Amino acid sequence: MKSLICFGAVAAAIAVAGCGGGGDDDGGKTEKLSHEALVTQANAACRTASASIARIPSVDSIEGLGDYSQRVSAIGTRLYGELTRLTPSQPDETSYTRFLDALRTSNSELVALERAADAGDRRAVAAAARRVANAEPGTYAAVIGLDVCAAATPSPGS
Repeated sequence: MKSLICFGAVAAAIAVAGCGGGGDDDGGKTEKLSHEALVTQANAACRTASASIARIPSVDSIEGLGDYSQRVSAIGTRLYGELTRLTPSQPDETSYTRFLDALRTSNSELVALERAADAGDRRAVAAAARRVANAEPGTYAAVIGLDVCAAATPSPGS
């Protein structure tokens, strides 16, 4: 039972990391968004990504964890690409950049988690899951008022 709970916790950490990413930035940024517009558009993107992640069947073993993290990472990469195309106004730039950096870091750790799971290395899986959570995207999302993104991403102690 302990193993099942452990994999459930790791899978949850992966799922919330899916709201991060390592996506491509095609330079499609446009006009600077007001705070309200930024919050509305970023939260909508996070809501869509969270719904996509929720449709991925959960896993209860290390054997399925690699595939699960790869699928979440793909969603996260798409989300990151969407979020990088939003251009915050000057007052939001620093906080939004920190949020994006935390998302990118969290999602990049999914690659390490996927490799560890594929190798059957439980210790490395646990370490990668901690690094996913320690990126703190939820904390940075909350600072800027991205409530949906904050709820869908880990914060310290979550």
